Amino acid sequence: MRAGQLDRPIVIEQATYTQDSIGQEIPTWRPWLTTYARWEPTLGSERFQANGAHSIMGGKFTIRYKTGIDPTMRILFDGKIYAIKAIAELTRRQGLEIVVDIWL
Repeated sequence: MRAGQLDRPIVIEQATYTQDSIGQEIPTWRPWLTTYARWEPTLGSERFQANGAHSIMGGKFTIRYKTGIDPTMRILFDGKIYAIKAIAELTRRQGLEIVVDIWL
């Protein structure tokens, strides 16, 4: 993987949970890793939910290999928050492809 391709700064965030005044758990997101990635957007799709259709924008980030990333985390990029949908290892620990959808 060539360093010049990893030109987009991203922050991978992890949730920690605290309880509110009535005992419900509330996630607080904190930075887990700040790194550079290659961003490849995909065409938007529409998903139907109870209150109508929603347009979903997604894509994939490619980063250098890092252990510990999982789908419970999220990615902050270019002022938008992305939910991690899938993670695939590239060529024996060379890198990771992280498939994402925009956080609704």
